[in-house]
Amino acid sequence: NRAQARPWKDLQDRLADLDRALEIDPHSMDAYGEKARLLTRKGDFDEALKVYELAATEGAPSDPFAVGQMKDRLAVGRAYILNKAGRTAEAEKILVEQQAKAKTFSDFSRLCSSKSATGVLLESALADCREALKLNPDTAGVRESLALVLLRLGKLDDALAEYDRAIARNKSSEAFMGRSVARSRKGDFVGAKADRSEALKRDPLVEDRFAEYGVQAG
Repeated sequence: NRAQARPWKDLQDRLADLDRALEIDPHSMDAYGEKARLLTRKGDFDEALKVYELAATEGAPSDPFAVGQMKDRLAVGRAYILNKAGRTAEAEKILVEQQAKAKTFSDFSRLCSSKSATGVLLESALADCREALKLNPDTAGVRESLALVLLRLGKLDDALAEYDRAIARNKSSEAFMGRSVARSRKGDFVGAKADRSEALKRDPLVEDRFAEYGVQAG
């Protein structure tokens, strides 16, 4: 939508677009999620948490049978905001609770993605990512999250191997940007520059997302 297409510097306009979207459809989980993400990016963590509280009462999944999944996504999203707000213990408590009841590919994939993005509970994130891949080995997005976890842990060779596998399946901007960071930290500045260029060509905002993750070239 238009809010996601705007550059990060147009943050207020993006939020205004989402408010209009929620006026049209007050049950849109996508709009609630994006608004909470933007408020988190802005550093307005209290307001972001309020958006998640509103989503829990007003939001509705497109599939009425997916209410349980919606609640789990909201919980993981709330953990992400709490971690960004410095309330790490609360975030970890939510993620531990979610991990205890994880059973499906979707469950493990969601935990893998959230922990990789926030940088919390990284050892358990490795287990989540690998369990998700065991259930569905062909998912490039999970490999990207696994690679990001390995990158955060400083396991650069393993991270590069996973980024290579992810790019072989799906040449995404996130995979190229992650591999660029890993290559830079390994001292391969030529390869890092080429990957960064490819990533930005595919998505000009990908570098902003990595800055949001707190992951930059070393």
